[in-house]
Amino acid sequence: TVNPFGSETFSGKNVDPTDGTIYAVSTDIISGSLYMIDLAGPTATRIGPLTGSTCPIALAADGGGNLWSYDICSDAFYSIDKLTGAATMVGPLGFDANFGQGMSWDPDTDQLYMAAFNNATFQPELRIVDRTTGGSALVGVIGATDPGFLVQLGWMAVPASPLADFCWLSIDPVDGVI
Repeated sequence: TVNPFGSETFSGKNVDPTDGTIYAVSTDIISGSLYMIDLAGPTATRIGPLTGSTCPIALAADGGGNLWSYDICSDAFYSIDKLTGAATMVGPLGFDANFGQGMSWDPDTDQLYMAAFNNATFQPELRIVDRTTGGSALVGVIGATDPGFLVQLGWMAVPASPLADFCWLSIDPVDGVI
């Protein structure tokens, strides 16, 4: 068991496909942090505060090793500096994000997907994020919508190939402990 900084809880994780490094973000809604996770320890080394984002709820790494997150307080999309933890706003998401979320990069299409919860429609959604503007496009509702059953998908991953090796990192949804 590893714990994040202060009163923060882990809210997102992802593996950098360029070198296999596992990164995680945490939040307490007042501040956010970036971590490097070492499974052998296990340890979570705090790289630094997410200086531009207080409510990071998901984390993704793309094929270039770039880190991305989005914030449910600002409803904006961010690039994350993996050396310092600095978060730079790319732009608004275009919807009212809330609750637990997930994000993953698809190596076959080079698209960044979000498992999002739209607070305005009160539905879980699959979205594609534009990494140059921060805007997102709705792909569709996740789960059953009739007779109003809601599904929240807090974590997601797109496998690199059908033969990909997987590493499971479990985060408790209640207290955010790895």
